[in-house]
Amino acid sequence: MIWIFIYVSYLILFMYAVTQLLWSVHWLLMRRSVPPVSEQKYYSVIIPYRNEITHLAQCLESLVNQEYNPNHFELLFVDDHSTDGSTDLVNQLAFSHPHLNIRNISSQLRGKKNALNTGIENAVYDHIITTDADTTRGEYWLRTCNNLLVESNSDILVGTVLLLPARENAFHYFQALDYMGLSLITTIAGRSGWFSNGSGANLIFRKDIYTTYKANEFNSNITSGDDVFFLESARSQGRKILYPKENAHIVFSETEPDWSSLINQRLRWGAKSFSYRSILIPMLWSLPVISSMLILLQIMLNIVFPDINLLRLLLYSVTVKLVADFCLLKVAHDYYKMPKFRFFLVAELYHLIYLSTLPFYILTGRKFSWKGQKHLK
Repeated sequence: MIWIFIYVSYLILFMYAVTQLLWSVHWLLMRRSVPPVSEQKYYSVIIPYRNEITHLAQCLESLVNQEYNPNHFELLFVDDHSTDGSTDLVNQLAFSHPHLNIRNISSQLRGKKNALNTGIENAVYDHIITTDADTTRGEYWLRTCNNLLVESNSDILVGTVLLLPARENAFHYFQALDYMGLSLITTIAGRSGWFSNGSGANLIFRKDIYTTYKANEFNSNITSGDDVFFLESARSQGRKILYPKENAHIVFSETEPDWSSLINQRLRWGAKSFSYRSILIPMLWSLPVISSMLILLQIMLNIVFPDINLLRLLLYSVTVKLVADFCLLKVAHDYYKMPKFRFFLVAELYHLIYLSTLPFYILTGRKFSWKGQKHLK
């Protein structure tokens, strides 16, 4: 029995290494090009928020400083029943920027999905951009969005979201590195047409595409995941979806403050995985999870049943994971110029523990908390 485990472990870790290296090579071969265009489309930028008073000022500052014709976009903030003074802050910020079209409206129904629907229904322009209240971006973000959309003649633009370490320690860098790897894989998979994934924190689409999706929505009972289900629906409609490789189009958010918040966040993301139409997404995410669980099991077996073959297997597995992860993250880091690698080894240990334990939380149906409410999915 132990030899079956050894052989299976060698095979799975080999598959993991090959997959990570293929992602890395694919990324290096991926071209980037954002030629300047003269046409400036009109955009409604929608920002749903609930109790985001600590983030709204920075978010708005990054939006009002865009190098784009201020008459060609509106900022539509949608309040999802905030109780911390966020609504008053948005009104104050809007008043201090009279040269911009900034509106602050309230959603009648609770929940981010309903706030997003309210924003889209009240949007002035046909081209919609959705983002989150806890994000920031560079000054050329909107111009780059427009250039990419016009030049490619795409129906939907799925932008990259990266995490900035909130503190200078291994836990926060682990989150930033992990999410950077996920973003790289999402971009490659989307451009290759393997599956549709993305974040509503950096998404552009036409209003009619969203209307068609809502008319045929099958997952209204799921708290989050509207962005992914929307993209799956758009692909089934034959819409042209662009996943750009472009630094100026990145949106930034911050890492979670502690383990409890991180697990809660990932439970929210994982809860929708059983409703994906594409089986490739859960299959792809399962390989690193299984690999990490095998390494953890190998460590336990080496403690309980000391054996030279198990020790060799453990050394092989750890080396393979470290090298494969380093290659993937290094090519991403060389392009994005962030985050630092100084905590890489400790971050890998966090990654091992995180991937090995998260499935148990998901499979046992642990509820997650979102905006003060408990949810199963």
